[in-house]
Amino acid sequence: EHLLVWDQVELFSVITATPGLAIPNFTRWITYSPNKGVVSFCLKLIVHFNQTAAVQSVISLVNTKDHELRSEAINALGKLKVEQVEEKLISIYESQPRACQIEILKALGRIASGRHLAFLRQEFLHSTSFEIRKHAAKSLINHGTEADTLVTPLNDSFVDFDLIGQVDAENFKVKRLSFYAELIWEARKKRAMATLAGGRREMDWVVVRNRTHHVEARNQKRIDDALS
Repeated sequence: EHLLVWDQVELFSVITATPGLAIPNFTRWITYSPNKGVVSFCLKLIVHFNQTAAVQSVISLVNTKDHELRSEAINALGKLKVEQVEEKLISIYESQPRACQIEILKALGRIASGRHLAFLRQEFLHSTSFEIRKHAAKSLINHGTEADTLVTPLNDSFVDFDLIGQVDAENFKVKRLSFYAELIWEARKKRAMATLAGGRREMDWVVVRNRTHHVEARNQKRIDDALS
């Protein structure tokens, strides 16, 4: 019998709220159970109880043909911060459905090892999907929340600039912040709270020109005006 979502919610509440309850290792259920609902439920419990002994079995689920379970396994690996799985996630990214691609981006942001920033920047700058760009941006910012300075390279293109601010077509002045700038603003606010609590310095955000040219071009001048 399939374990419905509401059944999972109720069971999860009972298991996590019962004091003194003996918690088993959930590896055998995600490895051998033919019940998709049971596997999905056990993945949530593995994350909640931080069962690192189950990591290899969760990694094996990344190869499942069921893309919904694959997506949940990737989600769990990100929440468990399993650094060893980053290379595998990058290698399968292009062949995955959109839901799995988003979970891969989120996992890289949660793990935040710093080894795949170039990949995240590539997806942020060049993907044609707003959802992909949004989650790539969030993951990039997650990498920067512990840093004192967050650096954003910017090409002489309003396609790039639109990720930071929406520009008036007539005077090239910024009308409002775009989602990436808003994400950074939220990250800086969180850092400001940490600054007050722990005495750390505030986070600086530096936007730098990328691929500058010796010969001034029209777009270059317009980008300069928008940044000023």
